[in-house]
Amino acid sequence: MPTIEVDDEVFGFLQGKAKPFVDTPNSVLRRLLGFDSTVDPDVALEGSPSPQLDASNPPRIKAAPIPSAGGRARRGSILPEDAYWLPALRYLIEAGGEAPTREVVDAVGKELDAQGRLSEVDKQQLPSGGIRWRTRAEFTRPHLVPMGYLDGDAPHGIWRITEEGRQYVLKESRS
Repeated sequence: MPTIEVDDEVFGFLQGKAKPFVDTPNSVLRRLLGFDSTVDPDVALEGSPSPQLDASNPPRIKAAPIPSAGGRARRGSILPEDAYWLPALRYLIEAGGEAPTREVVDAVGKELDAQGRLSEVDKQQLPSGGIRWRTRAEFTRPHLVPMGYLDGDAPHGIWRITEEGRQYVLKESRS
């Protein structure tokens, strides 16, 4: 059976259409494509042609449109990822050097919203159920750890600023 890869947004969309403890990604796709998932995979619903696979001309599957309230944002319509860095690091300094993920993310959102930097698109719910700005703020940590601004050895769920992170905040505050 062929294997396909989907990005996180498509996977989140599929999760939103899945019946918990029942569906697999394949059964969700079969339902969305109009195939009966309770019959043999090679047999389509009555009245629908059975897919004929040809290795020299593989089928192109067009995904169902993602609702505009949670689909992929147009380029330039959301706050860039690096805009979350300084608010997160500043909060960690204010919090004494470390804090739980939720506190950091909440503080980042509060600061950015107070500055009027979060657009309506940033505030939309994603197909995965999360809020776009919140998800982007959570993904700040994997960017800042390799840069040396956050301690990668901090306990799970804790963000801890490093001396390099403190220096970065000082440098950026002077700019």
